[in-house]
Amino acid sequence: MKAESEFHPFLVFRYPGVTFFINRNSVETSLFLEPGRQSRNDGFGKGFSADISFGGESLITYDLARFLEAIGPVDKTGSEEPGRPGGVALILPVSGFSPADRSTLEDTPGRRLEDRVSETRVAVAMGRHGEAESIPLREIRLFSPSLRGPLRGRGLLGCRFPGEGECHWFLDLGRIWMNAFRKAAGDMRREDGE
Repeated sequence: MKAESEFHPFLVFRYPGVTFFINRNSVETSLFLEPGRQSRNDGFGKGFSADISFGGESLITYDLARFLEAIGPVDKTGSEEPGRPGGVALILPVSGFSPADRSTLEDTPGRRLEDRVSETRVAVAMGRHGEAESIPLREIRLFSPSLRGPLRGRGLLGCRFPGEGECHWFLDLGRIWMNAFRKAAGDMRREDGE
């Protein structure tokens, strides 16, 4: 019988062309999204909106499809699953971010919105529904030291090979969210002449 500590809870998301998993403990909760949801542009930059509410606050939300398109090759057709429309939004607590990342969020351009923007949570919109799985830790392959720094900086922590020809990517959604936010904030500052 295997010790329980050899397994860890993850959320697994399967898109056409790519499967990835995230640490379940990095997610506070999730919300179902409306079928056919289109993010409105709230002035946060490409891939961001504040159209998801939780606890009476608007959450700055990043559409993960932007990240997946950048890492390709991902089938970009049919972002929603047949029979399971809408996808989910994963709510991430800002307290799980590094101190440097939290300070970046304190100067959020979205503070100018009429709706109250959360200072304690952000969201990642997923076009798919995930599945909770306990994955044996021995299956997860962290990247070699020479690749670890650059890939971790992009939000890629490692991978696993659960079957022949299959590769599942281990993602850090908080890092992905922050990288995209910093890029969008830089783009907005350039547009504002800063």
